[in-house]
Amino acid sequence: MDKRMCCICHKNPAVSRSSTCASLDCIEAMRRSWTEERLLRPDGFITATEYARAYGVTVQWAVKLCKAGKLPGSFQDEKSGRWYIPADDKKDAVILPSNVEHRKMRRIFATDKEWRKICELAARTKYSVNEYILRVALGKPVAKEDSHGY
Repeated sequence: MDKRMCCICHKNPAVSRSSTCASLDCIEAMRRSWTEERLLRPDGFITATEYARAYGVTVQWAVKLCKAGKLPGSFQDEKSGRWYIPADDKKDAVILPSNVEHRKMRRIFATDKEWRKICELAARTKYSVNEYILRVALGKPVAKEDSHGY
């Protein structure tokens, strides 16, 4: 049976899941390598997560833009798989899908009595409750349903 050797000293058999031997020096070297690897980042670049937070998009969308080549200069680290995007201040707009409006979600707080009133008002129109609330919140006209039902 072939035993795995320590990935640090290459002398002793590995005894843990981290592929190191029981030597304190090897364990400490492995710990330092993980920490240093996490701290290293190319100068002038931000991660896809930081890009997503800065521009109000999802991480998945930022990665999709990188893969499609829409963010020039972005690259994926071979070891970690992280995407790095140039951190220049010249980016004037975020590329959003053409069929999506970028809108903040608004919470509505209402008592039961107020909610019943909103539902009654929405029932008098041709819109659903959600669409009625959006139209009122955005100041769009609310068309009332014809009283004859035509």
